[in-house]
Amino acid sequence: YIGGRPNPFRRSLLIADEGHLVEDAIVGATAISLWKGPCKEAGLPEWPKSDDPYQWIAWATDSLPPARTWHQAKTDILNSAATEDTASAFKVARRAEALCNTIRELRRLDPTDWAVSVNDKEVKLRPLWAWSVANDRLWQHFDRILIMSATLSDPKTLMAKLAIPPDQAMYIDVPSTFPLENRPVFYYPTVKVNRNTEPEEWESIAKVLLHIADMPRLRDQKAIIHTTSYKVVHALIPYLMEDERFLFHTDARQKETLINVLKGTEPNGRFVLSPSLGTGVDIPNVRWQAIVKVPFGDLGDPIIRMRKDYQRGEDKQFGRRNYDEEAMNNVVQAAGRAVRGPQDWGVTYILDENFWGLYKRTYSPAFFKEAVKWMNR
Repeated sequence: YIGGRPNPFRRSLLIADEGHLVEDAIVGATAISLWKGPCKEAGLPEWPKSDDPYQWIAWATDSLPPARTWHQAKTDILNSAATEDTASAFKVARRAEALCNTIRELRRLDPTDWAVSVNDKEVKLRPLWAWSVANDRLWQHFDRILIMSATLSDPKTLMAKLAIPPDQAMYIDVPSTFPLENRPVFYYPTVKVNRNTEPEEWESIAKVLLHIADMPRLRDQKAIIHTTSYKVVHALIPYLMEDERFLFHTDARQKETLINVLKGTEPNGRFVLSPSLGTGVDIPNVRWQAIVKVPFGDLGDPIIRMRKDYQRGEDKQFGRRNYDEEAMNNVVQAAGRAVRGPQDWGVTYILDENFWGLYKRTYSPAFFKEAVKWMNR
């Protein structure tokens, strides 16, 4: 409902909580998806074998006339359908209308800084950055905007990505109200974790996790061990599986079950290895956690790779700097899972040796910096 229309919200103030997700939300809402099934059914030209957005815009120009013809034919069938056929005809006509609308949107696209990903069934076009669409789709509808998060990242990068003029913005860094002694973050360097990590290195990480799990104050508590990926979970299972306190999140179906285990009152001494509990969850009484791998973006994803390599005018390092800042944001978010209130306490251990270099070169909020300590083994 937003973009190029009167303000559908009927409000002058926009409050965006979890503001570190704002760019992804804008990009996701703006992305264009095209499915091969309806295109074949409508008899449209073959899809380009290309990830060049200009070729897809040209394809859309050629495809709109036959798409309109198909839509009109399906609308005529709907208008003449017998009562028992109306529901089926209505679905087909709506699908044809949606295809036409998608093609029209694709034709109007300004391809600058847009990315294309294609598979056998779907093509998705999305802005590489929110700055190309944020004002048109969202900001223009509001007089004032408040964006809030524990991890908003560096102000300059944030404003650039969201197309916010620096002279129209104020960035406020609010101190933590949680006692510092209740939320320590220990850098506990173990190994550099990457795609080439060797079995003996995984064993070293497992030994550190077992050591932490046997500390007197922590052994009977609940813990989250953040792994970033299922691959890391599987790499650690052989070295931890004999200790029944460790539970392993190995597919998406297990997530809610393991969250319920952590939220339950009994039994304590349960340590969950998971790639997806670093943000967006509120689990009480997690007394320790470990970050096994710094959560850098997956460079196997072509969109993440394009963003990392992006050069913004004379700023040749913009993409690389943003890539690092997003990883640090994820670390700070994960560290926040253990302490949820001023009376709460929890200890975070960061085991990946890649962390310290990232920490030294990247922005992080003051409340996180004051909690970080290098732990000598």
